[in-house]
This record gives sequence, C-alpha cells and structure tokens, in this order.
Amino acid sequence: MVKKLMIAVALVASLAACRDANRNAAAEADVPAAATAAQAVAAEPAAAPGVPVTALKAPLAGGVQTLPFKYHVAVDHEVVAKKTGKASREVGIEFLEATVPEIDSRLAAEFEKVGYTREPGQAQGKAIRSLYRKSGSPDVLVWVRPGAPKGDAFKLQQADAHGTIYLAWATDKQ
Repeated sequence: MVKKLMIAVALVASLAACRDANRNAAAEADVPAAATAAQAVAAEPAAAPGVPVTALKAPLAGGVQTLPFKYHVAVDHEVVAKKTGKASREVGIEFLEATVPEIDSRLAAEFEKVGYTREPGQAQGKAIRSLYRKSGSPDVLVWVRPGAPKGDAFKLQQADAHGTIYLAWATDKQ
C-alpha cells in the first residue's frame, strides 16, 4: 500500500514539473527579442585567463577606435563621482610591446587623427602624463607608465606586459 502511495506521489510531482516547464517555455516565447539578445550578451563567457582582451567596449574619446600596438584591456568602466554626480569613463590598458615613449608617441598620433591637440607631455618619473583637448569634446587625461601603477592595488594581468596606459574623460553631456 505504501509503495503504491509513493508511486502515485511521484507521478503527481512529475506531472507538475512538466506543466511548469511548459509554462516557462511559453513565457520565454513572449519575451521580446531585445531582451533575449541582452541576455545572450550578458551570458557571453569572459576571455580565458591569460588571453589578451584586444577590443575596447566602445571607442575612446573623440572616436579613437583602434590602437597601433598590441594591448590588453584590463579595465574599462564608467565611474560616477559621489560629490558631483558627474560621470567619466576610465580605461586601463596593458601594452604588450614597445617602450613608454614609443607608446606615448603612438597614442598622440591616434588622438591627433581625430582632431585632438596635446598639451606638452609631462614626465612623472618614468611615466608620461598628457592632456588632450578638442573643442566640443571632453579633455582626455592619459598616463603611460612602465609596469603597473605604483601605490595601487593593481597587478598586471598579462605577465609579458611592458607597461600600462590609463585614460580618463568626462562622459556627461557638456
């Protein structure tokens, strides 16, 4: 008797599970295509550890879309200042070839192609700090340095990186 009761309970439970699965499938059919696409993007796997990420999430300020050297994107995010509420984008890149002066020169050429002018670069120890300006566009602060930034909790993600580039600019409409 107990055996028959257990079988009956198992059958009822499996029928309920089948009904819920069919409901979920029907509900998913009603989801707009944009939401499904957004889920697919969110589900994309991150790059495997040790594999350089060589694509920016979006172009840099002024429309700089490519960089003329091998690199790894270590950080690319929006930041909102707590006091002012102003948004900015920060991009941290590890360069995998060349020296600090060579990378600084190549970056300057890319920003000049899209109309930025560079204020004289300032040597900060072995690093070079630059500010790029363009009418109607946000100013872009750029630091090119050997190795990882000092004093930060940042460690190089690519063991063969020659140095790092930090770029920051306001993203609020001006």
